[in-house]
Amino acid sequence: MFRIPLAGSVGSVFLDDRRKSFSMFYSKYIILSIFLIHYTFAKYCEDCCDSKPPGGDRDPQIDYVQLAVQNAEAFCEMKHCNAPITGWSIHGLWPSQKGVMGPNSCNSTAGFDPDLMNDILSQMDKEWPTLFGGDSTGFWCHEWCKHGTCALAASSVPKVVSMLSYFQTGLSLFQNVDMNTALQNAGIVSSTNTTYKLSDFMNVFTPKPAFECTNFKDGQLLFGARFCFTPDLEPADCNMNWFASIQSCDENTPIYYM
Repeated sequence: MFRIPLAGSVGSVFLDDRRKSFSMFYSKYIILSIFLIHYTFAKYCEDCCDSKPPGGDRDPQIDYVQLAVQNAEAFCEMKHCNAPITGWSIHGLWPSQKGVMGPNSCNSTAGFDPDLMNDILSQMDKEWPTLFGGDSTGFWCHEWCKHGTCALAASSVPKVVSMLSYFQTGLSLFQNVDMNTALQNAGIVSSTNTTYKLSDFMNVFTPKPAFECTNFKDGQLLFGARFCFTPDLEPADCNMNWFASIQSCDENTPIYYM
């Protein structure tokens, strides 16, 4: 008598084989994806450090150092992003010359290695993330290649001796400034209804930073600040004439603070 195979015999073996094949394919896909992501970041970082011929500016002139910080809510109000944090975070640590842009990208051979940041990774994600969301590796690579390599190359910035120390220095300066706590203790709180004067913010900090604003409602919105330091990273008053580019706040226009 002719019999039709039951699902529990040949059919189940067929399904098991299909599952095993799919599982192997999926595992290989995951491994390949991880490799491609790692390769993409490595290639991006290689390219972003390759904006100058090997060598670059071996000992660039540094007149002062900027710690640029940004307010996540205000920044994303301008850029229509979804920041992974709230409050203030680091944009960058920028060795600078007075009145001109740069120096930038001082050493194309000083590559970016994200593995060296494992010990500070959680802190970097909280205090120095990209505000556009997602992985911040590309953002950190950009900051290192454009600005960090100049801090490393400059003999006048002795405290930055490696890629890791560049980021550690930025984190340390940011913690010393303690932007979120300082403003809160001064009674300056986030609000889209209450406005402040520029002097309200300036009086919170000594030495004096520079603040950045953009047009908002009937006034301006505070979205960033620059803290200035000597090349050996001692705090200093910012001078507006030092900045080659800054979107400064108007002292006579009301300021909204998110």
